[in-house]
Amino acid sequence: MFALLCVRAMSQSPQPESYISDSLVTSVRSTGYYEIMQVVFDGNRVFSAAELLGYISSQPTNRSLPNKVLSTYHSQAKRNKAVPNIYVEELGKAIENFKNEYQYFRKELAEADIQVLTNLYNVNGFHLARIYYTFMPNKAGENVLTFHIEENQQSKLASPIVYNGLNDLPKDVTDRINLQIHLDTTSYFNEERIEQEMKSINNILLRQGYMHSTWDYPYVFMDTSKFLDSVIGYFNPGERITIGKIIFVDSNYDQQVVANSSKQHLIRIKEDDYYNAMRIERSIDNLLSTGVFESVTIDTMSGEYEATDHTRDFIITSKYKRLRSWEAGAFLNQTSVDNLVNTGLEGALIHRNLFGSAQLARLYANASIKDMNRVLSKWSVPDVEFKIGFSYAQPILWQIKESRTALSTSLEYSVEFLNGLFKISNATFPILFTTRLPFLNYYTNLNVEFNISRQVPMNFNSVVNTALSNASSKQDSNAILSSITLYQSIYNYLNEPNFHLFTSNLIAISLIGDDRNHPFSPTKGSWTYFSLDGINPVFFPPVISGGAKYFRLQAAHTHFTELSSQLVLGLKAKAGYIYLFDGDNTFVPQDRQLFCGGANSVRAWSARELRYSNLLNDMGNNSYDEFAKTYIGSSTLLEGSIELRRKLSDMPGLSDNVQWIFNDLELGVFVDVGNCFGWYMEDKIDGTKMKLYEYLTKLAVGAGFGIRYNTAIGPIRIDLATPLYDPMEKRHAFWDLAFVFGIGHSF
Repeated sequence: MFALLCVRAMSQSPQPESYISDSLVTSVRSTGYYEIMQVVFDGNRVFSAAELLGYISSQPTNRSLPNKVLSTYHSQAKRNKAVPNIYVEELGKAIENFKNEYQYFRKELAEADIQVLTNLYNVNGFHLARIYYTFMPNKAGENVLTFHIEENQQSKLASPIVYNGLNDLPKDVTDRINLQIHLDTTSYFNEERIEQEMKSINNILLRQGYMHSTWDYPYVFMDTSKFLDSVIGYFNPGERITIGKIIFVDSNYDQQVVANSSKQHLIRIKEDDYYNAMRIERSIDNLLSTGVFESVTIDTMSGEYEATDHTRDFIITSKYKRLRSWEAGAFLNQTSVDNLVNTGLEGALIHRNLFGSAQLARLYANASIKDMNRVLSKWSVPDVEFKIGFSYAQPILWQIKESRTALSTSLEYSVEFLNGLFKISNATFPILFTTRLPFLNYYTNLNVEFNISRQVPMNFNSVVNTALSNASSKQDSNAILSSITLYQSIYNYLNEPNFHLFTSNLIAISLIGDDRNHPFSPTKGSWTYFSLDGINPVFFPPVISGGAKYFRLQAAHTHFTELSSQLVLGLKAKAGYIYLFDGDNTFVPQDRQLFCGGANSVRAWSARELRYSNLLNDMGNNSYDEFAKTYIGSSTLLEGSIELRRKLSDMPGLSDNVQWIFNDLELGVFVDVGNCFGWYMEDKIDGTKMKLYEYLTKLAVGAGFGIRYNTAIGPIRIDLATPLYDPMEKRHAFWDLAFVFGIGHSF
């Protein structure tokens, strides 16, 4: 707490005395006690009643719904002689569980609340605030505790804050500190802001070599006649420390250790640098992020140093996990591209330090059911995928100054059964380079990915022959062939006279900016994503060039604003466009096409099923048309969302029995807009083009609400959504509902 010294006080009337009425209503539940039915604040302008209520201990009785229901049954049962006594007794015992919901007046608690409120106003510059309470019944016979507040005028700073102890610092440190000083004569006195400014100054000292820097709460000299405060803060920076030797100590339990040279690349401190507390923390985080270590500590080595020796040696102690292990179990995940929630079983063999540089190697196999929302909502045949693969990750591939590049890759083979029609085999070999960009304030990661794959429709001829044999007309035959156009293109490419090893040879470059305060449940900050992917521009022989000749551009931005401690506003905008080099001979892999609808998109429509196309009006519900609607994407995507998220941890009237459930619950209310245009089915048939204004007028609109339950790895949510506007006029507001299960927030 700040030391407050009053220089001159203005004359004022005596502090009003609190008053307790003689006509209070005695509680029917506890004889001799007075229940607080309401807590009222009178005269408050700066703080709301809800804010003030959160500071004090005297609270009103707030009975939960279960309490009210049981009490009603109990009172009726006591009056009904036909009700067995044991039933009445059991109801009475059940009501006892809610006894903590009743609040009774205690004079000493109310007096303490006055001190709490007075201090709250004082630390915000209202040094002459006067507060007293009255406790008396209202016209309805309810006991009301009222806190009467006279705020008076808020004091300003008489001059910029004087910080003692910073006079002999080097100029570069002083310049950094001056950038953190914002409080001046235009600022109102506010202890929290002053404390935050002093912490910011001390953090600079801790990052500029002053390892033992401390600060003390300042003295405040108040002139209450002019409502001006003078503040003097005190710092003790200590000596500026330089890092000497860096020594690594491993607790590896006879397992293979990570090479010191690899750990040297991961840490952010170097010999002969000034001590930097932030770099120490980041070094620990970087080492832990490899997954090899159970714990990491960085501290100075004990020893005797000369008074003039400002160099300290540091020891980095690493406690290892078990490096070789196996795992098996069920999984639940959500894909980011097509917004599918999948579940299945997986087993894996893992080595966390394969070659002595914290390389993670994983041999795995899994079986999964894809798009659980579609399976549960339509009771359709599920898509099933069987996969086997080997993945490898190297945390540091190379380092240029502060930028570090990591490598991850995998070799994977899968067989997928789609919509009960196609059986698709897919062999993929992605290589991803992730570069951290510490020299940029906002953009944190630059990713470059090379991806080659061979996708084969294993039963293409049998599917086509079966479909055509069931067609009743030439028009039906054309419709069927159009519906399977994606795999027709792949089949034709693989059966050209020249041999083709890969069906796609792609490169993707993405830039990510992120200053959110939490990766799973942010309350403030932004996230930005730019991506360009498509055909690898390096000329390869036709045998490995691949048939996917396109470029795809994507951009997304989300922003979060904390409206209060319980309320967060989230905004999202997303756009994507695919350019085909040759629409007649080029295909786009399904996982690269653009889809709309689903848990992370416009939630009033199922995953991948929202698009604007006149062709939809002419299509039926046979399996081939349904296949086209679900698995053939579009060339253009526009999306936007606004969502209000409210924590439920402060719900009134909750008993201790259920409070723990609500601590991790959130309510979300949202509006989504978006659509996909340029459906590849339509482009193949008549080349219909969109008019520019239709990209806005044909956006679908949906709204809804849902519950989120926060876990250690992010929230799990269930949303209920309805369309408000469907440009295809197929779904109707408040009649067609969509239940959506999702992992993590929608954005």
